[in-house]
Amino acid sequence: MNQMIVSLLPVFLLLGTGVLIRRFSILSREAVDGLKTIIIKIALPSALFLAFAQADMRIEKTWIFLMVFLFCGILYLIGGILHKTLPRLFPEEYTNAYFTGFEFGMIGIGLFTAIWGMEKLPTIAMIAFGHELFIWFVYVPILSSRKTGKIEITRILKDFFKTPTTISIALGFLVNVLHIYPAISGVIAGRAFLKSLEMISALIAPLILFIIGYSISFRRIPLAKSLALLTSRWIAVLVIGIGLVHLMEGLPGVDDFFQLAFYAFVLLPPPFILPLFIKEDHHEEISFFSELLIYYTILSFAGYVILMSL
Repeated sequence: MNQMIVSLLPVFLLLGTGVLIRRFSILSREAVDGLKTIIIKIALPSALFLAFAQADMRIEKTWIFLMVFLFCGILYLIGGILHKTLPRLFPEEYTNAYFTGFEFGMIGIGLFTAIWGMEKLPTIAMIAFGHELFIWFVYVPILSSRKTGKIEITRILKDFFKTPTTISIALGFLVNVLHIYPAISGVIAGRAFLKSLEMISALIAPLILFIIGYSISFRRIPLAKSLALLTSRWIAVLVIGIGLVHLMEGLPGVDDFFQLAFYAFVLLPPPFILPLFIKEDHHEEISFFSELLIYYTILSFAGYVILMSL
């Protein structure tokens, strides 16, 4: 219990600090947007490079990527089925897009490392790799085609290869599989470079928690629809997730902490990019999902408290 309090209390103190920063106008919205840019373009890529450069990438662990990719696909199908079979309860056209995907970048990394430490990031990064492939090569193309009426493969690939986070993942992956990391860490300049990345990565947890606290604002949204979407997604991810954990037992690399990291991953809210891909004339749906993501984020924090207490 004491360890749980020690791990979680700083998280809530940082969230509260973010709320106070907005309440007393210590930082402007523009300044907070600047902090987001630092996170997305500098801090997250640094952390992801280190995580993938040091992760256990043995070929027999390919199953992790495949199972997470499949998991995301199943969730997308479930959302679509609910929208078609229960349209009065799930009337939103983008229910399937809400049901799948997890906000690993802006929530997962900060929350996970704040509780379990940066040294544990490679474990959840391995789980997230299959998810990132799904987001870039299934989720984004489908939603882009629904918004514009066509699949712009060239543009998607261009965005993929120029995004700092994906570049850092790819470089970390190459350093890992080519066994370059020992050579880098074996020279003074290399160690200094890696140490600088570690120092930059340490910014992620506090800055993200500040930003989440700053962004929390509760507005009224339809209660019945909100409860239906919040509870049904939670049930879906937990039921299927628990089933996957049981299937994974005994496979290479699956220990108690891997299972904990998997649960921590599936408790995350849906991707924050969802409202950006909703058709521009769907004003109500854009507003609804934007607010629902805030409520789901609070629910995710509650889920982490429960996870820590188990």
